[in-house]
Amino acid sequence: MHIRRQRGSSFDAEEQALRGSLDLEAPPFYVDARPATVHLTSTSLQWSHIDAGNGASLDQAALAWACCGFSSGEESGEIPLAEIIGVTISRPARPVHARSASFPSGLVRSAVARPRPADDGQASAKILAIGRPERDRPCAWHPRAITVSCPDAKALDAWCNTLQQAVAMTGRRPQRVLVLVNPVSGEGRSPAAVQSMLVPTLRAAGVDARVLTTRHDARTADLLARMRPAELAGFDGVVAVGGDGAFHELINALLGGVHAPLLRTLRLAHVPTGSTDAVACSLHGCRSAFCASAHVALGPRRAAGRDALHACCIAAAGFMGDICAVAEGYRFLGPLRYDLLGAKTLFFGRPVRATVELCPQPALPPRSAPRRLQGAWRSIMLMVTPCRSDKTPRGMVRHGHLADGRLTAVLVPWSSGPLGMLRMLSHMARHGLAPGELPGVEVIPAAAVSVCAERDVDWNLDGEPVKAARLDASILRGGLRVFGCGVEAPPALKKA
Repeated sequence: MHIRRQRGSSFDAEEQALRGSLDLEAPPFYVDARPATVHLTSTSLQWSHIDAGNGASLDQAALAWACCGFSSGEESGEIPLAEIIGVTISRPARPVHARSASFPSGLVRSAVARPRPADDGQASAKILAIGRPERDRPCAWHPRAITVSCPDAKALDAWCNTLQQAVAMTGRRPQRVLVLVNPVSGEGRSPAAVQSMLVPTLRAAGVDARVLTTRHDARTADLLARMRPAELAGFDGVVAVGGDGAFHELINALLGGVHAPLLRTLRLAHVPTGSTDAVACSLHGCRSAFCASAHVALGPRRAAGRDALHACCIAAAGFMGDICAVAEGYRFLGPLRYDLLGAKTLFFGRPVRATVELCPQPALPPRSAPRRLQGAWRSIMLMVTPCRSDKTPRGMVRHGHLADGRLTAVLVPWSSGPLGMLRMLSHMARHGLAPGELPGVEVIPAAAVSVCAERDVDWNLDGEPVKAARLDASILRGGLRVFGCGVEAPPALKKA
């Protein structure tokens, strides 16, 4: 059930009604097996254990980081309503144990390991929310479980119903999603991620998921082509489970068929199980399957740009294109194949002789003439997003953004040699690239780019190999709607 937030006096009255019905100020209510009082505000659920020694409560800063389900003995706690994924009731006729709950396996940390009240026959409710256990990595969401129990099943039912209504008021959440799984991505980890993390998280949030498996290349396009537009319109979103290539194949299948008009309302998601997962890292700031699943369940939205070749992260020729062209044949090596092939390409790669024409950013004067650069290039990279990954935590380009109407071209001349290319890769990994930082390396924001080579060259489009002599890339601002709320930077990075 979804309830839209009402503003004005009507919302205030409804909020007071919710708050009054959810304020539980006496036993026999228990939070994590301890008697407690529970209060609902317009933004959060708060509790305080009534057997606290001196009755003192933790300050807000401590609450934000201490109450994440990983420590025992908290005297009070708080969960923002927007971070509650779902509430599940367990009946007294069937005692609930830690591993029988329909939550992701990562939940069995400490909250569910605490002792239960003396009356083991009482009803209980498990609240699944997100937790941020690491101060320097706020993007790395983890499952957080809170247990509320009571011997009066009817009182607990009413309590859960009121809480669910309050949670539904926090925003528009999906009700039904289509999940497309690449079973060979990331050494075959995708099916396990779906069964142990994605489906349980969606089930806890009350989201219906239809799971389909892609068995070969272009299978995503085949599956979507068999679906009538009216059938696909019945889903609130489509989730690609796999590497960057799985998401790339999804957007191309949607944009290249009869379903393209649905992208105005259909939201897309990427649950990462690949070797790099730049899409998920750029959207969420980490490669956590639970974090991506929670974004789908919670339903936050943002727009992402895409270029003319339907790549949402990167189009690259030269160094990265040559690696991508042969990487599939070395899949048995896992992620190590990229390091080995990168070392080989660094010394034995071939130059890309091409003319690169760049149209200025939209913000510049309309009379600005396109910039034309001709020569032999060791690397040509066109990036729509920052392209974050484990190796580039700040992004390949620091100031690349989602849905800002531009892409960033990075040009490394052949004359820089292997040492110059290695210096650029090292700087990109530690700091991310920005204009004017590396001599000889061009970092140019642009609204559109045209690359015309003397021969067919290998291109890397979000991890998928393509051969072409000419590439014309432009941006459709906000062309894709995705499940995500953006990257949450830790304090150290915000000040940098």
